[in-house]
Amino acid sequence: MPLPMPFTIRHSSIDGKGVFATRPIATGTMIAPYKGRRVLGDRTARAEQIAGAHTMSFDLPDGTTLDGRLAFNPVRFLNHRCEPNCSAYYAHGHLRIYAIADIASGEELTLDYQLSRPQPWRSGLSRRFRCRCGSGQCRGSLLAA
Repeated sequence: MPLPMPFTIRHSSIDGKGVFATRPIATGTMIAPYKGRRVLGDRTARAEQIAGAHTMSFDLPDGTTLDGRLAFNPVRFLNHRCEPNCSAYYAHGHLRIYAIADIASGEELTLDYQLSRPQPWRSGLSRRFRCRCGSGQCRGSLLAA
């Protein structure tokens, strides 16, 4: 019998809802598949449209975007952190979330969103993409460096 998911969803001090470990998770552990619907277009445009909300999408190598808002996908609530403990990996047509550090029970699971800068850059978007992760290495933005 498979183990239940090693996380729960609850309020996050980073932003809205977050994903929290319910037991220790070792580096290299696959947390969960990232599910969603493939749509045409990139997440840069989508992120600009819903700036300030969970973008919940990933650009894929085939030119589509995997939009996690369109399917049951609890890991869509992973918040951004400039020093993340998880990362997304795409292989063989599947996107999966893996631990890239040991994660303690109760710790929030996070990704570095590394959003692309929308072009043309619109006034006011820098405020909407402001980072609130609280990391000692915080770069101040959800955008890629």
